[in-house]
Amino acid sequence: TAAVVAFGPDNSQHKVKLDDLGRQLEQSKSQLSSRQDQLIELHSEVSVLKYQLLTAKESLRAESVSAVQSAVQSKMKSYFSVVQKECRAIQENFAAMLAPKVIREAIVIVVEDRSCNLILHELQEDETVDDSTRVKAVLEELSEALVLEEVVRIRRRDEGRTRPLKVVFRNWDTALRILGKKTRLRDSGLYQRVYLAPDRTP
Repeated sequence: TAAVVAFGPDNSQHKVKLDDLGRQLEQSKSQLSSRQDQLIELHSEVSVLKYQLLTAKESLRAESVSAVQSAVQSKMKSYFSVVQKECRAIQENFAAMLAPKVIREAIVIVVEDRSCNLILHELQEDETVDDSTRVKAVLEELSEALVLEEVVRIRRRDEGRTRPLKVVFRNWDTALRILGKKTRLRDSGLYQRVYLAPDRTP
C-alpha cells in the first residue's frame, strides 16, 4: 500500500495551469457569446430605425426625414464601433492564450508527466533479445499482457552494472496497477532479483 501512495501523480501544479488555461478559454467564449447577443440587440435597434426612416419618407417633411436618417447613421456608427472594439479585445485575448510560449509550456507539462512510467531494475542486458520482448515477459509473470508505449535503457553504460529500463504505459492507472503487483516478482524463479519502482528520474 505504501508503494501505491508514493506513486500518486505529483504534477498537480501543471494540471492547475492547464485548468487555468481551459477556464480562460471558456471565459473568452462566454464573452464572445455575450457580445453576439449585444450585436443582435443593436441590429434590432437599427432595423427599427430603418423602418422609422421609411415611414418618415412617406409622411414627414424632408427635414424630419433628414433627422431620422442622421440618427440611423449615428446609431450604425456606434454599432460598428462597438463591434470592432469588442472583436479586437477578444482576438487579443485569444492570441495571448495561444502564444507560442503558452503552447510550449503546455507541451512541457505533458512531456514531464511521468505518472505513466515505471522503472524496471536489474533486468540483465542481452543484445540478442529486444528489451521490449523481455519486459513483456516480466509483465506476463504479473498476469499482464499490455501494449507498451516505450521501453528504453536509461543512464550511461557502465561495465559490470545493469542499466535500468524506463517502461512507458498508455495511462497512469495501468502503471499504478502493475506497481501494486511488484512483490509477485520475488516469488518468481527467473525474475526474483528484478523489481519495479515509480519513475523519479530528473
